[in-house]
Amino acid sequence: MPQHELGKILGVSPETIKSVEGGRLRQGGLSRAIRDAAFIQFGALWQDETAEWLFFLTAEPYTRAHYDWWKSAAFDRASEIHASCLRLITLLQATRDVDFRAVIDTLDSHLIDVQERYGIKIKDPDFDAAEMDSLLPVWKDGVETGNFADIVGYRRSRPLFERKRKPKLFDFRAKLEKTEPLAGAGGPNPAV
Repeated sequence: MPQHELGKILGVSPETIKSVEGGRLRQGGLSRAIRDAAFIQFGALWQDETAEWLFFLTAEPYTRAHYDWWKSAAFDRASEIHASCLRLITLLQATRDVDFRAVIDTLDSHLIDVQERYGIKIKDPDFDAAEMDSLLPVWKDGVETGNFADIVGYRRSRPLFERKRKPKLFDFRAKLEKTEPLAGAGGPNPAV
């Protein structure tokens, strides 16, 4: 891949790519931004000890075959969304009370950055991220189990003053069922 294309994908200049390839940036280590972008775009992990890129599933030195597989792998969109939600719930459950507000604010900031970076428009006019503080969990079978995987949706805890219509249940699982999986060219799905 030409350096200018790689730089565009990773969000860095072609000069930065030349510096990485020439070994000048490896001395001080690659920036987290470059490492993160390479993982997201290529499934590649930088190994400091050996100064090489590895394929994240096998820990083998990264090759063109790994890139081709990464770009053509099929992903089950609903499963990926559900797995990400469960990881987020697990992270938030493990967060200390003293850090909770800072973690929430950091996550909100990153979600806004992702939305802006990829030009994502929220299509559901009934869901407003600013209203999340007023949402309470709705448990499967109406029984709180303590297992956050049993949450089937959320209800609003306080009235919405600006709206005249009745608030409705925000059920993320129902939305997942309506979402069709992304089409892919085959290949095994990476383990979640």
